[in-house]
Amino acid sequence: MQIEYATVFAQNPLNEMGESQIIANGNAAAVVIVDKNTEYDFSSDKQRQKLATLLLSKPQKYFEQNNLAPSAVCFIDKPIENSVHPSIECFSAYAKIITCGHGLLAANAILNQQRQKGGQAGHYRYAKNRHWIKMTKSEVNESTVPDWADKVFSIAPSYAAYTGNIDSAADKTSDGYWIFEWQSQTSYSLAKQHYHLQQLSVNHAVLKQHTQRAAIATQWLESNKYNLQFLQRYFAPQYGVNEDGATGSAHRVLASYWANKQLGAESFARFSAYQCSTAGGVLHSELIDDAIWLGGKVDIGATVNLDINIDLFK
Repeated sequence: MQIEYATVFAQNPLNEMGESQIIANGNAAAVVIVDKNTEYDFSSDKQRQKLATLLLSKPQKYFEQNNLAPSAVCFIDKPIENSVHPSIECFSAYAKIITCGHGLLAANAILNQQRQKGGQAGHYRYAKNRHWIKMTKSEVNESTVPDWADKVFSIAPSYAAYTGNIDSAADKTSDGYWIFEWQSQTSYSLAKQHYHLQQLSVNHAVLKQHTQRAAIATQWLESNKYNLQFLQRYFAPQYGVNEDGATGSAHRVLASYWANKQLGAESFARFSAYQCSTAGGVLHSELIDDAIWLGGKVDIGATVNLDINIDLFK
């Protein structure tokens, strides 16, 4: 089996300035071009999930030790009917991912490298040494901070918001995200890791008990030499991911959130963020009217040839 590999959102201008406390290793994805693996039957989600679970549950078995372990497997199909552009689907080790920012960027970058058309027309571009995909702007709703938040986070958030619908009786819906904000701090250095978001610890078990939504944490940054506007983190223990390394879908939501808070009715905004997870990542976004362009650096690795039992996917 032939599998492509790419790392997304890895960028270390921070390290290059001699501040080794800040790392941005990014997030990795494995990409399967279905046309190049015709001996395997990947016509159903069930079969695709089998491969994703196999590869992601033991990545050290299938990928080099010096590579960042992928967190998603993406499948590039032939163009759908009446379209000249291929379709892309992404899977975690547990389920199909509806919006996988780093996976879509990886897949489109690989298509672009192979001189194929990436994504749908007008939904992908390469500019400013970054790959960009066009996504839908999120509708963000303000909320009071839920009572259970101070049991989840070691430092209480100042503000809360959500996307999707809220069940007023019990927050059991998995539709959308919780967004939690910590107030900005003006007197600390990003490199010395004194920002609340970098110090924050999270009780994943309690978060899982109280909501089916993934939680996005964020904090606005004051002026800094890295030209970053905010910090972000992402927690989804409900879906087997206590904390993600670098999350494009979360950045897309936060671009809408911060545009509303900082710019109001402006139709254009540009943001850069640092995801202060253990892996770390640098993510970029541009809001143009009702669309969000998600961007980041993509490093495409060598093609991986795996000997996998064909019978598993029949």
